[in-house]
Amino acid sequence: MLVATVFPVIAAFCFALSHLFVKLGMDDSNPTTAVTINLIVNSVGLWILTILFSPIQSVVIWSIWPFVVGGLFAPGLARALLYEGYKHMGLARSDVIVGAHPLYT
Repeated sequence: MLVATVFPVIAAFCFALSHLFVKLGMDDSNPTTAVTINLIVNSVGLWILTILFSPIQSVVIWSIWPFVVGGLFAPGLARALLYEGYKHMGLARSDVIVGAHPLYT
């Protein structure tokens, strides 16, 4: 029971830290670089997990590739807009708006 309580708290803490680290990294850079690095690191990590934990036959099926391409473009666009928000509005205001997203969708 304790594990079911600790994992979400750790995940939320790491999620908040990731936004803070992105904002700190963008002090010397720009949102485009932040999005590129974020997508590359996430893609490499997820492909490693895919190769380790799923059969290789399911990865080479051609019908899965439109979803792979969509999975790259949708988060890329969302993060680009989020990081632009960090640049123009600041981390605190942007994250409040993003955190309120479930209330108006």
